[in-house]
Amino acid sequence: ANCSPDNCMVGPRLPTVHTSDGVTPYVYPAGALNCAAWFVGNPWYDGIVALRNSIKPVDEFDMIPMLSCSDDCTANIADCQAMPANQSSTGLPYPVAWPAAPATFAPADCAVAGWGTYGGGNAWYDAIVDNVLTAGGLTCDLNVDQWLYSTRQSAIEAINQIAKFTHRRNFLSARLAETAEILNIFGEDTDGDGETDTGVIEKLETFLNGPAADLIDARINYSPVSGDTGLPYQAIYGWRDEDIIYPTGITRRGFWHIVKVEARVPGMCDNRCSWGQSSPDPGWPRITTYTKSWGTKRCYELVNTEGSVKFRTTRWDEDKSSKPCEGLTNCPADCGSCAVGSTDTYRPMMRFPNGTPIWSFKGNNPLRPSNFALYNPDQLDGVCSPYTITELPGTIVATTIYAGAFIMNEHLPEVGGVPVPDPCWDLAHGFLAQGVVNETCANYFWSGAGMELEFVRCEEF
Repeated sequence: ANCSPDNCMVGPRLPTVHTSDGVTPYVYPAGALNCAAWFVGNPWYDGIVALRNSIKPVDEFDMIPMLSCSDDCTANIADCQAMPANQSSTGLPYPVAWPAAPATFAPADCAVAGWGTYGGGNAWYDAIVDNVLTAGGLTCDLNVDQWLYSTRQSAIEAINQIAKFTHRRNFLSARLAETAEILNIFGEDTDGDGETDTGVIEKLETFLNGPAADLIDARINYSPVSGDTGLPYQAIYGWRDEDIIYPTGITRRGFWHIVKVEARVPGMCDNRCSWGQSSPDPGWPRITTYTKSWGTKRCYELVNTEGSVKFRTTRWDEDKSSKPCEGLTNCPADCGSCAVGSTDTYRPMMRFPNGTPIWSFKGNNPLRPSNFALYNPDQLDGVCSPYTITELPGTIVATTIYAGAFIMNEHLPEVGGVPVPDPCWDLAHGFLAQGVVNETCANYFWSGAGMELEFVRCEEF
């Protein structure tokens, strides 16, 4: 079953003579051993099988209850009672008759002196030994010394091994079927290039080499000093409302809105994210491993357990009360009670039906008045075109409320290899400087039962 030059070496591994008499030789095939074609037709394979069959007990299954009974006639009394009266191979009675019908075997028969010693006076035990020899056949190659003990132990253990190997084979056969089904689900190699190209594996590889890989790379290289591969700590999104069409047919562009979100974490915090928002930045919390006791004990330790995180959102909205009659020579009803040709740029748009003002919306920080000459929202469409969103998921063209929307997380670093100012970045930040700010900061720490957060007042970013 396990052909190899070592296992099939005559003398050291394969016996040269029968151990029953120490004389009768085993005759092995001539020629070189060939394990590569180990099946019927191979001279060595056929010869080994023939020699094995020549020493196989003639009535092997008759021997099982006999050996079991001789091993322990009290515990295995059922086997004693099952010993056959006739040989299975010939149907003839065993030469040495049983003292009585085996079915009548009783515990008292074990108690008779001489059990366990051939010729010791126990007729049942002596009959078992003689009949085991007969069942083994004239060519049965049994050990000269303590052959009965070795043979019966082997028979008993073999029964147990058969059950184990049968169970194992059934288990592995079921796993083989499951593995085949998994391979079928995960795909197969249809073009012979050694890689699966259908099913789940292909889709998984596509995903892992696509968005998942990009996200992992961004997380690993998230520092802005790493250049284009870095993940900046801010993002800016700008959009404008749908255009307003007055009853006169004149169209006014929608109002602009810009939001900036910042997330400061260790390593991306300008060295202000240690405990208490001080310097320097700590490392990320992580588990380290090391060995001690001469490498026989592996230990795990949670390190970098204290630090700070900061989040800030800044929003600017174009003043919705500005220039309601811009560009009109005749004030439409929608505009309220403005005069013809009005140049009023900051009139409230929320009015009672009679035109009386109710309130004026604040779209920015009143402590930071806008500078219309420096920061004109009309410029956003032009200067932010490099960041404009032109298509939505599903190749839908960005129109209506999405028209002109832009997103960026860093200014264009250079044009033609030369660093230049970024008009969109600069203009957006000019408006954001007038925006409304919300900040949230927290210290994180190990409490003894887990990682916890403590919200604190934000220091200057």
